[in-house]
Amino acid sequence: MPDTSYPLKQNCLSEENLLVDPDLLGMKREELKELSIDELKSRLIDVQQELEELKFQKALQQLENPLQLRYLRKEIAQIKTVLNEFELGIRQAEA
Repeated sequence: MPDTSYPLKQNCLSEENLLVDPDLLGMKREELKELSIDELKSRLIDVQQELEELKFQKALQQLENPLQLRYLRKEIAQIKTVLNEFELGIRQAEA
């Protein structure tokens, strides 16, 4: 009779199993909130260019870590959210 007991799985999100270097995760949301509008716009351009490069690598099947795409898309969304908050007056530019 085959053994139907399965070994317990480890938590996939534990630090030992993290597939992405924490340095690649980008800026934290609190760090984004401290940047000025000009810094946010330049950061947005940099991250978008990096995303384009990774998409090109993916097309050539040379992408080492596909999770980088997800993290860059999230960072772009967070930057755009903070910029939109400035436009709507929710967040005030520090003088």
